[in-house]
Amino acid sequence: MLPTLQPDRFATLQSLFASMEKHLAALSVLQHRVPGSVLVDRINNPEAALVRTGRRFYLAGNPHKSSFNEQLREHFDAHIYPQAIKGGQTAFTLNYPNPDWEPVIDLILEGKFPMRDERLYFEMTGPGASWRECIPSGFEMRRVSQELLEETGLENRDFLANEMQSESPSIEHFLDNCFGFCLVGEGAIAAWCLSEYNLDNRCEVGIETMPPYRRRGFATLTASALIEHARRQDIGRIGWHCWSSNRASKATAERSGFRLIAEYAAVFAFFEESINLAVNGNMRFEQADYSAAAEWYERAVRAGGQQAWIFWNAACAYAQTGANELALQRLQGAIEHGFDDLERLQESEHLESLRRLPGWKTFLKKLAL
Repeated sequence: MLPTLQPDRFATLQSLFASMEKHLAALSVLQHRVPGSVLVDRINNPEAALVRTGRRFYLAGNPHKSSFNEQLREHFDAHIYPQAIKGGQTAFTLNYPNPDWEPVIDLILEGKFPMRDERLYFEMTGPGASWRECIPSGFEMRRVSQELLEETGLENRDFLANEMQSESPSIEHFLDNCFGFCLVGEGAIAAWCLSEYNLDNRCEVGIETMPPYRRRGFATLTASALIEHARRQDIGRIGWHCWSSNRASKATAERSGFRLIAEYAAVFAFFEESINLAVNGNMRFEQADYSAAAEWYERAVRAGGQQAWIFWNAACAYAQTGANELALQRLQGAIEHGFDDLERLQESEHLESLRRLPGWKTFLKKLAL
C-alpha cells in the first residue's frame, strides 16, 4: 500500500510540484488551503507523488518509479473507482507535468479507457473591462453571499450552491475564502463567475451561464465584475483553465481580457464504465470517425448503458457510415429508452440517409412520437 503523506510534511513536496505552478488546486492542497490527500513513493524524501482534491488528481516527480506506478494502478482499482461509484461521483481529471508520464497513466488506468485532450491556461494580468454601463435593463450584478442563496423565489440558487461546492469543501468554506459575482434578473440567477483556489495573490475562476441566458454577454460581465473585485483584493494573477474544444469558454476568456499562457495535455475519465465508453464514442464522432464512434457506442451498450443519448448517438454514427439498418435499430432503442424529440429526429443532419429511405415515414408512424 502506498504511504499517505501527512499534512505536516506537505512542504517537502514543493520542489516536486514546481513544474505544476499553473495548477492552483494542487498547490492549495500542499499549502493547506483546501482539503486533499497525498500519496507518495516514500515518506522521507519522496520522489513521486499523487495529489488529490475532489475530482482532480495531479502527478509530479519521477515518472520512472515502477513500484509507485504499479501501486497507483492497484489504488485506482481497489479504492478510487469503487469509492467514487459508491459516492455517486461521475468523472475525474488527471494532470501531469510532461509527456514522460503518459505511459505511466496508461498503466495506472489500464482497462479504464481514459481520454487525453488538450487544455488551455489563460491569465488575466491587466485591469479588466468596464461592465457597469453594460448591465441590461432589468438585471443587476450581485455579490455571491449567504443572503443571496437564501433569497426565496430566486431560480437557480441550487445550481449556484452546487458550483460553489464543486471546488470548495462547503458553502461556508467558499464564503470565507473565495468570492463571486452573479447577474440576477427576471427572477433568476442568470450567470455567475466564482473565484477558486484563492492562494496568496492568485486565484482561478469558474464561470457558468444558465441556458436561457446564453449568447448575451452575461459571462463576460460577471467575469469583469470578479476581476475588478480581485484587483481590489490585491490579487495580481487570475487563472482560467478550459478544454481546447470549449470554444465558448475560450471566447469568453479572451473577451474578458485573459491572455493564453500555456497549452497542456490532461486525461479525463468517467467512473461508470458504460458512460466512459460512450464518451470515447463522442470524441470519435466529433472527429468524424463515425465507424470508430459506432464501435465505442456498441461497447457502451454491451457494458449496460441504458441512456437514450447513447442509442441516439449510435444511430447517428451508423447513419453516417451508411449502415442504415443498424441505425434504425439503435434509433428504435433510443425511443425505447426515452428519446422523444420529434423535431430533432426529422431535422438532424446525421440522419439524412435514413430520411431518404422508402420506409422512413412508415418507421416514424410505428414510433408513435
